Amino acid sequence: MRREFIQLAWQSLRRQQLRSWLTLLGIVIGIAAVVALISLGQGLEQAVLGEVEALGGDTLIVQASSQLGSAGAGSSRTPLTERDVEFLERQSSVQSVSYFTFSSARVEYRDTVRFLTVISVPSRNQDSFNSFFEYWPSGVQLGRELSSSDRVGIALGSQHLTRNLWNGRNIGLNDKLTINNNVVRVVGFYEPTGNPQDDRSLLVTENAFRQFVEDTDRVDTIIVRVTDESRIDEISRQLERGLARERGVDVNRADFSIQTPLELVASFQSIINIVQAVLIGIAGISLFVGGVGITNTMYTSVLERRKEIGIMKAIGAKNSDIFSLFFIESGLLGLVGGIIGIALGVGFALLVQTISTAALGTSFLEAYLTWQLLVGAMLFSFLIGALAGTLPALQAAKEQAADTLHDE
Repeated sequence: MRREFIQLAWQSLRRQQLRSWLTLLGIVIGIAAVVALISLGQGLEQAVLGEVEALGGDTLIVQASSQLGSAGAGSSRTPLTERDVEFLERQSSVQSVSYFTFSSARVEYRDTVRFLTVISVPSRNQDSFNSFFEYWPSGVQLGRELSSSDRVGIALGSQHLTRNLWNGRNIGLNDKLTINNNVVRVVGFYEPTGNPQDDRSLLVTENAFRQFVEDTDRVDTIIVRVTDESRIDEISRQLERGLARERGVDVNRADFSIQTPLELVASFQSIINIVQAVLIGIAGISLFVGGVGITNTMYTSVLERRKEIGIMKAIGAKNSDIFSLFFIESGLLGLVGGIIGIALGVGFALLVQTISTAALGTSFLEAYLTWQLLVGAMLFSFLIGALAGTLPALQAAKEQAADTLHDE
């Protein structure tokens, strides 16, 4: 396409600045939403992938499954227990086993009361205790790590140290808290994980958990490290069959699930993809409206410039030249809207990243901006504009010089 056509198209857009800006609005909003949503979604996906990779490819996650009861009974959940942990520890294909339980408890600090999640750290043996902290997503930033012998010691998430959660106050090292009317002492604080639930949680040993929070052998999650990573799928099936027999259930209707980190990622990606598809579909409506606006603007432009079209044809312009002029003009409308939309989308994504970093204390949610995303959004916006202007450009190309000059 010749440079003169681009110059003429750009001059035409500049002559009708207000109309052009109003026409661009739908494209700007749609492209901004697409860029922001995709970049944030990919950033969240990368963060989760990093967390899962930290678990290692030799790890299995065992959790209880919700089971449908009889009609009208609602749903029930048969919990995992320490007996299941002991069964898994006896298996020759298992290298180590850890587990944790959590529950909500009434926590009092000075004159402030909150209901928070308390996590039970396994202390039945030193191996399971050590394994737990291999998977805990952060290290100690102040004080010391919880010890398996702690009876009244407690470790807290980072927000208790930095976020003024307690009526505008932070908790300090060696301060005393009351959990369900039992006094405990703070021995350490963990670094931010990026997960608000973890960063507000309280960690106690299993013995303390049973004494202060809930006297139970219930286990919420079991983390299994296998001996041979290359056979992890085979070992997963073997453990599933064995654990089903141990629990007295049919393996095809097991009341628990065993997943590899990759399966957890796949489940997460499915959810993210569904949410993104819905949101991008909404953004697509804005793009459609923007395309209709470009079509309407270009039809109006053709009607207003019939004399110009007639003169161009009278001095030798071909139908293809007229078509190219209006086609490029509509494409430029889409492209300019896309560039503005990309800038706004990038700005919004970075704003969300900054706010989440300030709120969570860690860069867990980062905008994942790639040149493929930005270039693709730019080309897509040009394509929308060009397609929206195709019919008006065809109409302009079909205009007859004699008719247009006669009418004028």
